[in-house]
Amino acid sequence: MTGRVHALSGKTVFVEGTEAACCGCLNQECRSCKQIYPAENSESLQLVPGQIVETGVSRRVLLSQGFTGIVLPVLSFAAGFGTVNMATGRENLSILGGFLGLLFTGLWVYLFRRRFPPKGTVRILRALETGTPNSRLSHSADRVILYKNDIPRSF
Repeated sequence: MTGRVHALSGKTVFVEGTEAACCGCLNQECRSCKQIYPAENSESLQLVPGQIVETGVSRRVLLSQGFTGIVLPVLSFAAGFGTVNMATGRENLSILGGFLGLLFTGLWVYLFRRRFPPKGTVRILRALETGTPNSRLSHSADRVILYKNDIPRSF
């Protein structure tokens, strides 16, 4: 996903998303649809406000999201269904057991993510072009006010 550098703070770069959506918007990592979001400058690129950059997430994060969003719910439904089916042998109760397995797993993932939020998932991959004086963010970047609640806990 591409974005425009809005402000810099150490290794954290605040980027304004320029695209309508990306795969990261489907989860809780950045929610960067046309918003300002933090990204990690792990490559120590020399960036300036107004510069267009490409952001992304690592393969490990994508695989983790896929497992949490697809594989884990299917396995939890199958485990709940199979457990109740072996105990009772009734199909209606087995389906209910599958949905209870989904509910339990969803609650567990929610509580786990609240306790251990993902860290540093969005990062700067490369700089695409330099900022220009005519860009609407290059002049306002020095006037950005960041409040404590605006910066996610993961950074």
